[in-house]
Amino acid sequence: MKRTTQLIYLFALVAGSSLLMSKQNGQNKRYAGAPGDVVSTGCSDPGQGCHDLAPTTGASITLTGVPSSYIAGRVYPLTLTVSDPTMSRAGFQIVAKDAAAANAYTNIGTFSSVTGTKVITGTTASSNGPGRLVHSTDKAMTGGSASWTFNWTAPSTGLPANIVFYYSGVAADGDGNEGTFGNSGDKSVWGNTGNIPIGVELMSFEASLLKSSHVKLAWKTASEKNSAAFVIERKAENGLFFEETGKIEAHGSTNEAHDYSFVDETAEIGRIIYYRLKQIDFDGTTNYSKTISVAVKTPFKIKVYPTVVKNGDLVTVETVGASASGIDIQVLNMSGQVVKLDKTASYTEGGQFHVSNLPTGRYLIVAADAKKKNYGSFVVQ
Repeated sequence: MKRTTQLIYLFALVAGSSLLMSKQNGQNKRYAGAPGDVVSTGCSDPGQGCHDLAPTTGASITLTGVPSSYIAGRVYPLTLTVSDPTMSRAGFQIVAKDAAAANAYTNIGTFSSVTGTKVITGTTASSNGPGRLVHSTDKAMTGGSASWTFNWTAPSTGLPANIVFYYSGVAADGDGNEGTFGNSGDKSVWGNTGNIPIGVELMSFEASLLKSSHVKLAWKTASEKNSAAFVIERKAENGLFFEETGKIEAHGSTNEAHDYSFVDETAEIGRIIYYRLKQIDFDGTTNYSKTISVAVKTPFKIKVYPTVVKNGDLVTVETVGASASGIDIQVLNMSGQVVKLDKTASYTEGGQFHVSNLPTGRYLIVAADAKKKNYGSFVVQ
């Protein structure tokens, strides 16, 4: 997901908006444009240089790697980029907030600092913003942009229904003039992701082949939020599109683990089949699981004919779905004694053997490859 916000002019700011006021080693104050952030009215902070909003266009800020929904405790790599072809240096600030809360001091999740960045520490005194990520040294632009890649870890408990990332950036000309408000020539930009809902925490998703050549799909959730249903989608090997093959009702909102299963009775035999889950929220939002696959092999079957023979006759054993290494044919009398054993690769598709010196009665044929067995019978008159 990619969120982009173009340059916003100072004169269009409304009450409650916030402009990033920065300096080379990063501002500790709340300048990400989140609810309750500092409203910039000028360079009034003693000793704090400011990069103000110049009345020119061209700067932008983007945040990539943003998930369509977030999962408790999961780590998300994010990349924030400030761009302007006319500027040479850049800085930023970012914070994650509960979309339903306007508290300026309550952040959601944790950021990890990387080279050139720092997590703001300390108290909330003097409009500081502890827990936010900000540049610790300004960064040189390359090709008109500067980027920072860092991790955000979602909280494990106390999960809001929706979160929002608020972020701001400064594109500076690098002339050393942080100046007074309105004349530094630098540009400030900011944006937000909009609501990111909590998602279904999928612990596992597996496929297994049953003896009937049906495919059993099983998955487990650790928690769910506003989850309406799971749609099972599949496509065959070399297929172009996934199609729906089943639907299971979900558990809505729950912090308890739940197991789900579905048996696909119409999977195409002899192909590799790919499956994925489409999780649907009550508001229509969808999220997809990873894709898994299973080889649906042709069932191992045999056909024996004729079923009534005399000594000297040929008995034909046709096989379907046998392994390439062939099968073993055993002929047993009704007492379970082996009266004939034939090991040959010729039975991968079928074979024949002569009936000789067998007393009259019914005989059992056992055909087996490395993993499977099947049975037939014939009668000697």
